[in-house]
Amino acid sequence: MYIPYKLSNKVIDWKPKWFYIENQWESIPIITPGPPIQWSEWNKKPVDSSQVDKLLARIADLRQRNVIGEAVMFDWMKKRIQPLQARETFGYQYQGTTDLSRYSEEEISNEEVFSRVQRLLRDVKKIPFVPDTFSTASPPK
Repeated sequence: MYIPYKLSNKVIDWKPKWFYIENQWESIPIITPGPPIQWSEWNKKPVDSSQVDKLLARIADLRQRNVIGEAVMFDWMKKRIQPLQARETFGYQYQGTTDLSRYSEEEISNEEVFSRVQRLLRDVKKIPFVPDTFSTASPPK
């Protein structure tokens, strides 16, 4: 049911090349050794699952319209947001360069984003088409 993507072989080889630096600012979380500590919230069922079927249908519709992993990745890289970070607002409420979810106010070119996507995913031959899915004007229901 997920939107398809193919990771580059380079991504798989990254782990031995990772390194850590000391925290330079208070806003960076403390690096802790070992695997992440599991939080009970991660396994909780949603309080209101009334939208689950609609959202799964929406994902299926996006797949039918050929929305693929590189388009999704290109979109969040271009917006300079992390896909799993805690946010002040929902992703569809993205406010551009002033959005508090951005990790940098600096703009990034389509060519640079494309280059980064190509390093992460296999067989990306062109800048992907990123369809308008949700926005403040067209939020999910």
